[in-house]
Amino acid sequence: MPPGMSDPTPRGGASAPPRFGSPSASLWLGRPGTPTPLAYFLDRAREGGAPQALQAARARGRRIIGVFCSFIAEELLLALNVVRVRLCAGLTGRPPADLPRDTCPVVRGALARLELPPLAGLLDGVVVPTTCDWKVQTVRRLMTHLPVWEVEVPRAPEPEALAAELRRLASDLGELTDFTLTARSLAEAIASVNRARVAHRRLEALRRRPRPPLSGCEAMLIADTYAYGDLPGWTEACEALVGELEQIAPSSPPRPRLLLAGSPMIWPNFKVPELVEETGGLIVGDDFCSRASRLEAPDVQPAPLRDMLRALAVRALEPCTCGVLGQRNERERVVAQARALDADGVVCHYLRGCAPVAANQAALLRALREAGVPALTIETDAGEGDVERLRTRIEAFIELLNTRGRFDA
Repeated sequence: MPPGMSDPTPRGGASAPPRFGSPSASLWLGRPGTPTPLAYFLDRAREGGAPQALQAARARGRRIIGVFCSFIAEELLLALNVVRVRLCAGLTGRPPADLPRDTCPVVRGALARLELPPLAGLLDGVVVPTTCDWKVQTVRRLMTHLPVWEVEVPRAPEPEALAAELRRLASDLGELTDFTLTARSLAEAIASVNRARVAHRRLEALRRRPRPPLSGCEAMLIADTYAYGDLPGWTEACEALVGELEQIAPSSPPRPRLLLAGSPMIWPNFKVPELVEETGGLIVGDDFCSRASRLEAPDVQPAPLRDMLRALAVRALEPCTCGVLGQRNERERVVAQARALDADGVVCHYLRGCAPVAANQAALLRALREAGVPALTIETDAGEGDVERLRTRIEAFIELLNTRGRFDA
């Protein structure tokens, strides 16, 4: 039995993590077969970040910068002695009362998170890519009490334009940190991030097995905590976890394999993925801008400074699934990803208030139908009021997939 495993009980994604507000949450860490390194990611999720790592970084003189979206390369901030913390989040706490009811749930969650530990009073500033109107409007709110840097995101895959914005941002942040971006500092930062990306690719490879040794919710949680400001700790925990999981040969029955697409599902708003796995499905991948597409993109290699910045811009734009960029290959990409993951169906999800994703749903569903891939479309928000309605629809979809006869024990 591998070190750290309390029992050889087969897993294979057989159960999803409970919601952290549920009575069963305290039992999850102690369940048979739970790999010890998974505790790191669960602790970061419960804490809403990595408070000890952030405080230690601050004590060493490093700046803490909050970042919306995934367009701002972490390597750039690391090279300037900055710790990057992603602000985009599922709804946590109580959002500001003066926000309109149809405000993007991700923005509502981010603003609520800024008012809670560990981020309240800790950030030195915020970087806001202008990806959508909700985030642009958020800038005005934040500027009243935090330095804010906007980064113009091109509405088409134009890496030169984004690279120019990254150079400008590096100059502005350099004034804050008293660090100058150099080819050497950026190459060293790239090497650190590449190590984390290699570990994550090993984890994603496990999910492609016919019977993965972890649930989709677990894999999504691990990927989300990557952006909580503790890159060394995350990388070491991921490497240790993968090392244990690679030794497991699950024997649990196969389940319908599902790909998630559409608006991002960001911790703690795991309502949909939890319901998918509670009702008998297994999430084997997602197409979200917030997660695997970023870590799965090709690594950037050491090169002259201008070339590395352009490569970071290309990596930010090419795999992007954000509807506001006018990407035309989204439908083909989702179909190709479903086939590569041997997915039995796709759950197309969009958050109320996320107009670009909602506008693309009909075309995506049509492409999946033409490709012979079963799909379920879901509209929801970050609340719990529609859980039972969603459960009924997801159960019916899982039952439909089960009738295809592939999942007999």
